[in-house]
Amino acid sequence: MESLNVEEAYQKGLGNEKFGQIADAMRAYNAALAKDPLFSLAHLRLGLLALDRFQVEEAVEHFEKVLERDSSNGEAHYFLGVSYAELGKHLDARRNYYEILPSSDKYDLRDYGLGLLALNEGNLSEAWQKLSAAAALTPENVSVREAYAYLLRKAGRVAEAENERKAILQLDETNAFAQAERLIQAGAITSEHAGAADLLDRACAHHPQGYLELATEYFRLSAWQEAAQVLDHGLGVTAQKGQAADPLLLYYRAYATTKLDDQQSARQFAEKASKEDLNLVIFPFRAEDVKVLRSAMRLDPRDANAPALLGDLLYSRNRQEEAIQLWTVAVQADAHNFSALRNLGMATLGEGKQEAGLELLIRASEARPSHLDSAMLVANVSASLGHTEQARKAFERLLQIQPDSDLVLQKLASLEAQMGNDARALEIMDSHKFQATHLSYSLLHLYRGVRLTLAVQAARNSQFSAALADVAAAAKPPSSLGVDDFATLKSSRLLMYDALLQQAAGNSAATQADWRAAAKTLDDDIEGEGLFRAIGLYKSGQEQKAEDWFKEFAVVNEQRKTDNAVNIRLHAYDLAGIYAALRGDAALARESFTKALEIDQSYLYARQSMAWLDAGMLKGLK
Repeated sequence: MESLNVEEAYQKGLGNEKFGQIADAMRAYNAALAKDPLFSLAHLRLGLLALDRFQVEEAVEHFEKVLERDSSNGEAHYFLGVSYAELGKHLDARRNYYEILPSSDKYDLRDYGLGLLALNEGNLSEAWQKLSAAAALTPENVSVREAYAYLLRKAGRVAEAENERKAILQLDETNAFAQAERLIQAGAITSEHAGAADLLDRACAHHPQGYLELATEYFRLSAWQEAAQVLDHGLGVTAQKGQAADPLLLYYRAYATTKLDDQQSARQFAEKASKEDLNLVIFPFRAEDVKVLRSAMRLDPRDANAPALLGDLLYSRNRQEEAIQLWTVAVQADAHNFSALRNLGMATLGEGKQEAGLELLIRASEARPSHLDSAMLVANVSASLGHTEQARKAFERLLQIQPDSDLVLQKLASLEAQMGNDARALEIMDSHKFQATHLSYSLLHLYRGVRLTLAVQAARNSQFSAALADVAAAAKPPSSLGVDDFATLKSSRLLMYDALLQQAAGNSAATQADWRAAAKTLDDDIEGEGLFRAIGLYKSGQEQKAEDWFKEFAVVNEQRKTDNAVNIRLHAYDLAGIYAALRGDAALARESFTKALEIDQSYLYARQSMAWLDAGMLKGLK
């Protein structure tokens, strides 16, 4: 990054953003600012990223920095208006909206922003002036037309309001706001008359998400009474379907009630939300959620659900430390809160605190024993940490619930192999017919790993025929594994191990045939079996071509050892061990395999590679 100039660092940041690599994008933008502290484009992007993380004060700092160099930047003025409005600093918000020049792309939104400020202040005459102008200027902006339709209804201009609703439906025929306004106009949104709200319910898909989205539209207009009516209707639909109320609907209802100065009722809604089980139908993702959930925490500091949900939201916005603190608060308030326990466990694992993370996941699984994904997670983490008996019991419990589960049987077979029970692992795989799915490739690797382990066990006893038979079997897995699509693929990995066995058995012609065959395979990717193909090149006399590949491999594989993805790190260390053995460095090979197993003790390829190293069979690579 240090070698890039300001513009190059900025462009790199844009590229990172495009692929969702937000932390990398922020590093790139800050690298640009290190070279030019007032580079406005980087400040603008950092401001927008801060808004996306709901860190409004930080966003303001960046937008103000933009204006230090470019005082007429319309985007900076617009987003400052939005940010200051969010912070309740209306004078600063207005000042920035009025600074937007007609030449700016954001000019069309100026009056809309000013109109929302007036609505929040209860100044309907100013709101009318600004929003009517905004609707005339941007007739295809649905949000603007909704605000204007709302004002027309509030002003008692019934016919004009209906025409505006019709115009909205022409722009968006599924628009729930227009249907809600029609019902509110008729005084029918709270009606118990069958079919009165059919169009509204259809627009909201009869789902809590739909009613919550509609309520946020009224939040935007500071229309708290209408928001409350919509939320009551959504809660009623949920009750009619015999379903539990979604906590977010209740929390939003509590927030709207606080805005209507009814604190006692607000506490009642919040208390009801706190007692609901967090079987999430709606994942929190809106800026409004932050205010709503923080308000709920103030209404009831003993509530576990509100901090658990807010933690979910902040974690999704790369605010991990705050999320962990919130989940910790939730667990302290309710030691059996499944959602907080599970997410805190996952985050703790991500911090490298494996045993502490597993303990939290076990508690989460105990809190909700019917949640199979959590039970599977506990079993997998237990296996990864080497708690094999605990993992076996967990997998066996899962099999009692899902006796024919391909995934559970595959995981149990992998665990048996991890425990050294390779024959039992084969028995599990041979006695079940697996479906051909996206899991098939990992099942193929499991089968190969078990067979290669059996092969080296036979080779230790100089039973080379049996060892070669195991490698041959690895290359032709039974159809019951559902891996037929891979049957025609030539594996350079298997050819390498076959060559090592042939060499140990004294079959030089077969050894050279294997090396030549490995060199002719097609997979030359570092992420795949490219290393084994390159070893084939090297051992079959094409040393320069192999060395060219090794040169690139050495750099890239070193980077892959620090990748965020565990599976990439595991693969990198296993390959590093094989490469070290090729170079004759047995100590480094052992260190690499050991590192892989420290990361995940269930990683069978590293365990199998270590067995071949211990047996002295990798010496044939030199």
